[in-house]
Amino acid sequence: ASAPILTFLDMDPKYDDTAFMRVVTQDASPGGKKPNGCAANFRKAQPAVWKLGQTPKGRRLISSAFRTCRLVNTTEEVEELIQWMQAPWATLAMGNFPYPSSYLIHGAKPPLP
Repeated sequence: ASAPILTFLDMDPKYDDTAFMRVVTQDASPGGKKPNGCAANFRKAQPAVWKLGQTPKGRRLISSAFRTCRLVNTTEEVEELIQWMQAPWATLAMGNFPYPSSYLIHGAKPPLP
């Protein structure tokens, strides 16, 4: 059911490459039983990290704040860090069931995590 079959060319309706992240964002909002401001705060954090990561001094600060195993040295690594920051939200959205589940993680997850 989650196979991206609509990504093939000339499919109708046209593939919407923003749909998945819209659902993830919805899941991190009050409509997804999350605190008000959660999605908005994360949306603000990403460009702040990106802007900070444009200088060596900023990348050192990012490395310290996130306690990375090694220094974040390039803007490519800043982008990888931002993608890493996004991953748990997507995983939670994919397993946001109204009942306990172990789908996508090992061990039981509470309803609507």
